[in-house]
Amino acid sequence: TIMGAATLTVAAASVENSWAKLPLLSAQTTLELAYLAVFPTFLAFILFNRGIQLVGATKASAYINLTPINALWIAAVFYGETV
Repeated sequence: TIMGAATLTVAAASVENSWAKLPLLSAQTTLELAYLAVFPTFLAFILFNRGIQLVGATKASAYINLTPINALWIAAVFYGETV
């Protein structure tokens, strides 16, 4: 995860020159980005790995294959997307 973040940081800095826009972010945007970094990303990663530890990799792999199916029905039910 850390290596991926480092790679994406270098790519964002070199290709899009996004660091120049950083001081222009509002306080609300900065707090929203911090929230997204901590809760849905880091916390979900920790909980997912703890779940794998509890149930085992074999059982967890069966459920990870349901991710696209869950995304499909959530998009259809909550966002009105067509299947």
